Amino acid sequence: KNARADELIDVYRQSGRSAEGCYRDALVQDPSINGKLVLAWKVDHTGKAQNVRIERSNVVNKFLEDCIITHLREVAFPKQPRFSPVQVEYEFDFQRQMNP
Repeated sequence: KNARADELIDVYRQSGRSAEGCYRDALVQDPSINGKLVLAWKVDHTGKAQNVRIERSNVVNKFLEDCIITHLREVAFPKQPRFSPVQVEYEFDFQRQMNP
């Protein structure tokens, strides 16, 4: 595992912009939502998430996916070396008890 990527995942978890809030909002519209969503992104020299994309998903809920991507783009990650962005991949597991 990449230690820099792990650090950035911790920053995301502590950002207050949790996937759990998106999940709760999406459950109001569709109480049957569950599954896994894997997102990938790069953090660049400005500390912004770039090239955010869904790697895999069996959640099939556009609102939930868009909400998480929007919040991810708002997180202030630590700035990375200019020519060395960090690639991050993270799995969100949406079950009745959220485990982001």
